Amino acid sequence: MFKKWMLVSWSVFALAGCLTDETPEETPAQAEPVVCSGPKCDGLSDKFRDAFDDMKNVDLGDLTVLGAGLADDALNDQLQDIPYSNIQLSNTALYGTGRTLLGQTVIHELSELRAGLTERFGESALASHVVGLRQAQSAERDVLWAESHFQIGPALRPNWGIDAGDGVVGNVGFDASAAIETVVIAPYDDANDALVDNPLEALRAARGWVLPRSLADVQSMAPGESLSMRANGALGLNLGVGVPFLLGTIADAVVLNARLSLGARVGLSGKLDVQLIRGESDIAWVDVGLDEQAIRAFSVALTSGWGVAGLPAANLDLGIKDLNVTKIAEKALQKQLNTHLNASLSATTSSSSQRLTVARFRFNTQTATPEVEQALAQAMRGDIRLAQALSIRPGSGVVQELDFTKDSRSESNYVGFRFLGMEFYRANGYNTGTIHIEADGDNQTILFSELEEKSGLFFTDRAWEYRNLVSIKSTGGQVTEALVNARITLREGDSFLERDQMLDHVDPFLGYVVGFDPIWSGVGAEADALAHYVDNYCPRPNNSTITDRDYRECLAGLPENADVLAERANVERAAEAALAGPLAQGFSDANSAREIAQELLNFKVESSFRNDRPDVAFFGPKGKMVTQIRLSHDAMHEMMTIGKHQEFRARLEEVLRLMAVERVADAERRQDKADDFIERRSGRLDELAQIYALATVEWADLEDIAAVSLNNQTVGNEGHMVLVDTRNRNAIDVASVAEYKGRVVERMIPALIDKAESGILYDLDEPEGFVIAYALLWLVDPSGVEVMANYMFDQDEDNAFPDLTVYGRGSAKMIDAGQFDLEQIIGAR
Repeated sequence: MFKKWMLVSWSVFALAGCLTDETPEETPAQAEPVVCSGPKCDGLSDKFRDAFDDMKNVDLGDLTVLGAGLADDALNDQLQDIPYSNIQLSNTALYGTGRTLLGQTVIHELSELRAGLTERFGESALASHVVGLRQAQSAERDVLWAESHFQIGPALRPNWGIDAGDGVVGNVGFDASAAIETVVIAPYDDANDALVDNPLEALRAARGWVLPRSLADVQSMAPGESLSMRANGALGLNLGVGVPFLLGTIADAVVLNARLSLGARVGLSGKLDVQLIRGESDIAWVDVGLDEQAIRAFSVALTSGWGVAGLPAANLDLGIKDLNVTKIAEKALQKQLNTHLNASLSATTSSSSQRLTVARFRFNTQTATPEVEQALAQAMRGDIRLAQALSIRPGSGVVQELDFTKDSRSESNYVGFRFLGMEFYRANGYNTGTIHIEADGDNQTILFSELEEKSGLFFTDRAWEYRNLVSIKSTGGQVTEALVNARITLREGDSFLERDQMLDHVDPFLGYVVGFDPIWSGVGAEADALAHYVDNYCPRPNNSTITDRDYRECLAGLPENADVLAERANVERAAEAALAGPLAQGFSDANSAREIAQELLNFKVESSFRNDRPDVAFFGPKGKMVTQIRLSHDAMHEMMTIGKHQEFRARLEEVLRLMAVERVADAERRQDKADDFIERRSGRLDELAQIYALATVEWADLEDIAAVSLNNQTVGNEGHMVLVDTRNRNAIDVASVAEYKGRVVERMIPALIDKAESGILYDLDEPEGFVIAYALLWLVDPSGVEVMANYMFDQDEDNAFPDLTVYGRGSAKMIDAGQFDLEQIIGAR
């Protein structure tokens, strides 16, 4: 339970303290009233300390004094004079408004490229947007775009690095000995200029430079023009800029004890890339990324400077507990950094090889101050700290659109350094929508984990799968929404499906739609009677009067037998009564419940009408039955309400009666067998309910934390917490409230199944996971779920059942991936 944790919560982060024996230091006076509302604020301490610094007033002189610029004339001269063939890495690619030939070279169509990028990444993705700018420029100015890919070797002495100055981050930018891979995409008035031996010389002749030397050069670039550079190097950045952290302790209730600012100075090394893109109007973007990331330097900011505020105190004396802020900050920020770089990274070892977009900034070039120009230049040289500091100051002219600690899904994460290039996309045929992208200030992070268990023997293949899914959306680097969903998939395939085996899926699904009683005592009793009648109508072959041929002829005549048809009519009337009764309400399509019930009832009637050949092994249709349940954010909250464990136990009993009890013709005998089955397991069912109850208490703790409001800011499901287990003060976890909620259910599911497997359902033919899954479905209203049953049979067999697919979805919002296929994104089968 979370009542065993020390918790901290805030709209972006929440931080928990741990005990320390060190002497407390004085803390800054409380700067402003702190108003805490919500269930977790009842114990707000009189000693609450407000020591938060929003970092908007941190002196930036130590960063602006670095004085880094863009390219210089010397480098531009060398690029003009050197034979292009000496540095060219690939042939220049040409793009225009129509697909034509220039000599032997194809001029590719920009509109086709843009359509493919939009379909794959979305209209708002930066790559799609920039190609749209290039397409507009070609149409308006009749220009041709050329993509030149070349290398700036160390012999040219590009000097694309700086000393970060603080003794922690060290030198940043490209290594002095590195060869810089460079891509320039620019417009040309004359197509031949883009194809001659030196397109860079043509570019220099047209405007006086190849690589921009100042903000004025950036302003003169055409909308859609870009410069991308990559080489081994290092990046300097700050963590925790402008983010409030709340410290608190918990015994029986959360006590919020302090609000303060935490920050860390970080140096990352790897294959660094910096990309400058000219946008429309007065916009310019700088995107910074890393391949093969490794943590080179990490230091908690104990004092203010270099764009980050220092710790207000090493310890906070809060009367009840002494919180060692330094240790908390180090563990929490390291955990945050490691989590977003790579799950296997530590703060001192290991590395990741996947390209990571660390940050993207949007600069206003028209109103830019010298500080803003300096921030752009330093970001291009691998130091983004000044841009970070300016981005939290309203009206500075710098906006941070992507932040790797908040956003992870970006087109550049998938296609790497050349995500702005055009030739890469064209050559690789990226023209289908399989990856969800939200860029230009909006981004979605989709997190998922999966549990799966398989079983089966001989011809049977069974599996249950539970997938936990969390979606975190952000705008302009600020988290705006967090949702948690779950998906349960049940699969059963067999070369010889028995009637009971199939009805163990049909009956609980039917019960969800039409209710337990009609399936147990109404149509269920009639169907069992019909099945018993059909299975025993034909005398078994013996060695005297009844031959095997006689038996098979009797079986073949059953579908036309008047007595059997009369029994079937009883089942059909019971099915009609079930259909006429109250059905589950809440599906978006008002007809969904009726259509689902009708199809499943038809299947139940048909299965009971067919002889199950109990005397013959390996008889039955070959097929696969799949049931899928998606639980929305609303459904998850309904399912985890305090007290829901009692309903879970009741629903579990009903599902067990439908699935586990032998189907026999005598309704009274069946009732007695079911009562005995449940009674013998009563204590174990209580244990399952207790597991469920404990999980709902954990969930309720998280609900209370999400409801906390401080100074009119609510934590919400998007709020993140740093948790310190009081039993192990070195154990720190960092995640959003939504992620923690998902983990509660993710732990509960296998705990329930393990307990069931330990003896509760030991004689159940179906996997215990199937029973648990259907019981969970029965707990939630159709408005919050998406359900599907897909039964497929080998139609080449004589005894094949017709395929069946039913579907229903409620009105509650589900996690999706915009215009793209979520299942393809997360690799669903």
